[in-house]
Formats: sequence, structure tokens, C-alpha cells
Amino acid sequence: MKPHELCHCRLAALAVVAVMTGACSAHAGKFPDGVLDPAQLLKIVSDSKQLYELHGLDELPADQAADLASVLWPTAETEVEYPKVVVEDDGDKQLTTYPLDPRCLELLQEAEPTFAKGEHEAAGKLYSAIVEQYPTCYPATAALGDSYQFDGRYEAALPWYQKTIELNPHDFIGYFFQASALLHLGRSEEARQSYIEALARRPHRPTVVTAVRRAAGTLGYRALEKTFVPRAMARREGEKIAVYADLERPYRAAYGLCKAIWLGEPEYTETRGGGDENNWSLRAEEECLGSLAVSYFVLREDPEPEKPFEPDPDIEDLLAVAEADLLDGFVLYELAYHFHPQMTLLVPEDLFDEVRAYLDAFVLPLKETAEPPAGSVASAIASR
Repeated sequence: MKPHELCHCRLAALAVVAVMTGACSAHAGKFPDGVLDPAQLLKIVSDSKQLYELHGLDELPADQAADLASVLWPTAETEVEYPKVVVEDDGDKQLTTYPLDPRCLELLQEAEPTFAKGEHEAAGKLYSAIVEQYPTCYPATAALGDSYQFDGRYEAALPWYQKTIELNPHDFIGYFFQASALLHLGRSEEARQSYIEALARRPHRPTVVTAVRRAAGTLGYRALEKTFVPRAMARREGEKIAVYADLERPYRAAYGLCKAIWLGEPEYTETRGGGDENNWSLRAEEECLGSLAVSYFVLREDPEPEKPFEPDPDIEDLLAVAEADLLDGFVLYELAYHFHPQMTLLVPEDLFDEVRAYLDAFVLPLKETAEPPAGSVASAIASR
């Protein structure tokens, strides 16, 4: 029996168990309505006129298998260095560039060598003159705050970081620099919250991630070093849709089959609200994560005979996030940033609040809170 046939048989077995135990419907309630269980996934694929093929991840080119996240969620948007969010009349948000006077940026560049030499007081005088001339140039207010902070005057730095946030609340830098000053002042919980605000605006920003990891012991939170990848994917290859999955763990294939259905079944996709040109949407991602979690849950509750069940920390974390009703925050922070580094700036306020809540509960949880599952991914911070 070939590996893909074996995986198909094991998924079919999961489908039978799911129907017999009712486990899928029992656990799918924490995911969007309409999550496809193993039986439904296999029926749609089997009944379709669309050709589907199931492959192991080892059949992907080596570079793609090594960086599966980039294949799953290819970068489609570049980061806006000075972001500004504009709300249209219909409520939609657009990401534009904050209007900065070019001369302000030139003067900041000219002052940089003074700061780099450690002459922070002299640099502060230069930055102060720039701020006086260009009061809405928020990179200048941030630089002025830095001149105080690097000179050890942390209290004096804070008002300038607050001014930076006031001028442009969409950029992470004001919150990021503010967190560092608060940390030096021993105001650890305020610093943790400021890091949360920075990461909510720019998920997985490497500079913030590095600082957060270094500060974890002082701030009293955990910051581990894993990120979530479903270990399955689907894509068009000519007239067929190919599914690649970790065949040693058949529940992983459920995610790939769900993604394949979103690609290959336009009538189904339309009933679920559609997506972008690759049929990606928040709902699609959550439904496919739901199929993955439900398939895993079935196998965990009724493992194969004479084969001990090995818990999967990634999926255990996913179940914990769903149980906390923070799945939107998880998808936006952990997945969507791959193809749009500032996606969180464009979502409605209630979803942005959920990103904050996810960061607070799973990414930067206080140590005195309940321990996350071993090998936690949902409580991880990582850069690509």
C-alpha cells in the first residue's frame, strides 16, 4: 500500500470513529459553524469532479519543505515603514504612508552619527531642534526619547514616547521604545503591556521579539521559540489539486484536504463567504484549523489499537486557544502576518482587541498563570 493510500485509509478510519462517537460535533463547537469532519472531507473529495492527489511532505522540493510557512502563506504585501491607517466612508481600513516632511528625515539622518558615537546629550539637542521645527514628525519625537533613555534618563524619555504614540498610534515603535524605558524603571507590568501593544501592531517583528525574549525573566512572563505550521498544504498543479501533508500524522492531512476543498470547490467556497485570489480568508483558515483539531481530537479520544497515542503539542495548543475563544487572534498573529506583516492594523477593532487578548494569554502570559502545554506553540514568539 502506498503512503498516500495508507493515509487515506487512516483518515477513513477516523471518519468512522467520529461518526460512532459523535466526537467531532462535540468538539467543533469552539470553531466556526460548518467545520468539516473527516467523513465530510473525504466525501467531498471523493464525490468531486475535480482531481485531487495526496502526497507526503517529502515529495515537496527540499527548499519548500524546509520553509513550509512561506509556501503556505507567501508574502503578498511589503511592510510600510511609516504606517498610517485611513478609515474609508464604508468603514474599510486602508494602509497608507504617514505624511512626513522629507527634510525632517534628512535632519534625523544627519544627527544619527552623533547619537551613534554615544554623545546622547548632544544628539538630544539636535533632535529637540528637529521636533521644534517639525512637531508632527513622530520619528523625531521617538529619537528624542531615545536620547534621554540611552543617557539613563528614563522618566524624561517617557513623555516623548507618549507623544510618538499620540502622533501615530499605528506604528509599533512608540510602544516598543516605551516598553524598554518602563522596564528600566521597574514598571514591569506596564512594560509587558507595552510590548503587547507593539506586537499587536507588528506581529513577530524581529527587533521586538529579540527584546521581549531578553526581558522575559525581568518581566515575569514566558516567551518560547516555536511558531505554528500545520504541516500540510494544498495548491493547484495543472488541472489537479495536490495536497501535501505529514502522512505519519493523518490528522494533519485534514488541514490540507480542507484547504484543497477551498481551492477546488467554488460552489462550496461561495457558500462559506469566499476569500482572496487564493481563497484565503480568516474563516477559511479557522475552518481548516477546525478540521485539523477535530481529526486530532478523534484520534486522541480513540487511538489505534496497540499503538500508544503521542500528544501533539502544536494541536494541544490550538485546542487551548479555541477553548479560550481566541482563535481569531491566533490566526491573525501567528499565520496572517506571513503574507501581510501589518494585517492586524486593517482588521475591525473587536478583532484587534482579540489579538491583544491572545498575546496577553498565550504569547506573553505571566508566570504565575496556569502553565501552557509542554512545547507550547501558541505561547511562542518567533520571527521568520
